[in-house]
Amino acid sequence: MKLGEITQFDVHAKCPHCENETTVYQSELKDEEADCQHCDESFQVKLDADY
Repeated sequence: MKLGEITQFDVHAKCPHCENETTVYQSELKDEEADCQHCDESFQVKLDADY
């Protein structure tokens, strides 16, 4: 089987501190910690095991 390449990765999460939606970058998702672009607070993010 050939290996495909992810060309676009667009994830948004709701910040538990300010309740705004913020972009989660691939490196943040891998590290399971995101920084809110609105309030600059950090929070934990994980992909649901069902996905």
